[in-house]
Amino acid sequence: MTLFFNREHFERSCRHAGISDLAYNDETGEYANAHTQKTFQVWESLAQSKQGTKTPTAWLTRHRGKDQGISVPRPHTNLSPEQWAQRAARGWEQPLALWPAMPVTSASEDAILSERQRQKLVKGYNPELDRRYRNDELLRAAAGYVLQVLVPDYANTLWPWPHYPMKTETRLRAIEKAAALLIAEHERESAQLATEGAA
Repeated sequence: MTLFFNREHFERSCRHAGISDLAYNDETGEYANAHTQKTFQVWESLAQSKQGTKTPTAWLTRHRGKDQGISVPRPHTNLSPEQWAQRAARGWEQPLALWPAMPVTSASEDAILSERQRQKLVKGYNPELDRRYRNDELLRAAAGYVLQVLVPDYANTLWPWPHYPMKTETRLRAIEKAAALLIAEHERESAQLATEGAA
């Protein structure tokens, strides 16, 4: 999976599509261009989705930056890393996995998915870490942001982390954060039910 959904593969596909602004900031862990960063977040969310775990429909072979053909079985599966290095020296690239086209998301869906990815990648709030929240903390945080829009004076009454005060956000950012927190709670609850079902 990582062979086809890492930053190197993303950037290679960007160059193939004509996207050239790929300056990366190692300190923030994001692309300097906000549009490239959003594209990467959508790319990465695909890699973590059910679609990304399916077997690719086909594989695209490329030589010196040009498409050469499509193979239904994955080509050259028996080559060693040394043999791949020799092929790369002759201008061949690793086969590019192809899936059926994903549904296009709206700008609002992108904003919410981007916020969820930011929570994971920048803030470090991954599903494993979220498993510790067993008293509806994520739901209360989401409700806090909703109340920030509807009844600002009561927003802090539901906030679950008194040592980390809730930030005052614009209406849209509060909605994005609330929705992303609901996704986090859905992921946490789904993982818990899967664990209990396996026990």
